[in-house]
Amino acid sequence: MYIFKEVNYQEQDINGLFASTDSMIFHTRQWIEFVQETKNAKPILLEIIHDGEFIGFYSGLIFSICGLKIVGSPFRGWTTLYMGFNLIKGEERIPIIQPLWQFLHKQYKCFYSEIVDWRITVEAAEAAGLQYGIQETYVKEIADDLGVILKSFSSTCKNQIHRFERNNATIEQVQPDDTFAELYYEQLKQVFGYQNLTPSYDLLRVKALLKHLSEIAKNTLYCTIAYNPDKIPIGTLIGFAYQDTAYLWGLTIIREEIYFQSDALLWDSFRHWKEIGCVHYDLVGVRSYKEKFHPDLRKTPRITYCRVKNAIKLRDLAEKVYWRLNKIKSAVKHK
Repeated sequence: MYIFKEVNYQEQDINGLFASTDSMIFHTRQWIEFVQETKNAKPILLEIIHDGEFIGFYSGLIFSICGLKIVGSPFRGWTTLYMGFNLIKGEERIPIIQPLWQFLHKQYKCFYSEIVDWRITVEAAEAAGLQYGIQETYVKEIADDLGVILKSFSSTCKNQIHRFERNNATIEQVQPDDTFAELYYEQLKQVFGYQNLTPSYDLLRVKALLKHLSEIAKNTLYCTIAYNPDKIPIGTLIGFAYQDTAYLWGLTIIREEIYFQSDALLWDSFRHWKEIGCVHYDLVGVRSYKEKFHPDLRKTPRITYCRVKNAIKLRDLAEKVYWRLNKIKSAVKHK
């Protein structure tokens, strides 16, 4: 039997509470407060008791759309890759999901819920008969020596990294402050503009991310700018790391400046994360430009529960409509 008890995360050192569990950066107080601030959602932290024994926590945030209460752990559009459970080693996740949904429905009148937990496999979700979609991302293992890592890239990628260096372009690490956030976002608007789109998040979210993650530890964030030989910014990168895993959060490239800065910025981040001890690098997403680094494809189930059967189809339709309208609006704006 599973029992769930809400914990007031503001009155607890939740990062300390998580020390004995398999927590990720997305479970930290700082990340939860980042989502809370940018999505106007209320954090939910639940202590999980199984047959009288503490086994870990569930983290999520609750918000409302048209009066319907939704719990995301995480939710689409939060620029948050995973969340779900953080448990004591050896504890099973799948058996918790159904009683958790019942608790969320009863305690919070939850209409809809999503869970993306990086330790739950697609095979396990399928075997349990859960309703789910697929979230894909590329992950590169970086435990090997730098020479071995570089050798694993495509020949085109390696050549472009060397061409960036030969063209006297440079990369500099910068402070994760508002000035950098503004430069990153201006370039992000240009990147989306190439496709007649507008960014799916605003400048305030970038500033909030840098502000909150700066509180975790000195080496959590890695922000860089690529410059052409005239010291004009031609690209930016935002990454962060926690324990032994690094993540790519944002990358911007000015197409008019052809210095192959995309590959160079990523290679620079590979070297940085390797230097501070990371062994996994999640490139977050499956865009084609990441394939030249020859990463592994990771599939994670996005498990969903809903009180109305067809509501999930309506959600998927709404997402397609959003991006279609985004493209139309941007096309009109750029005329």
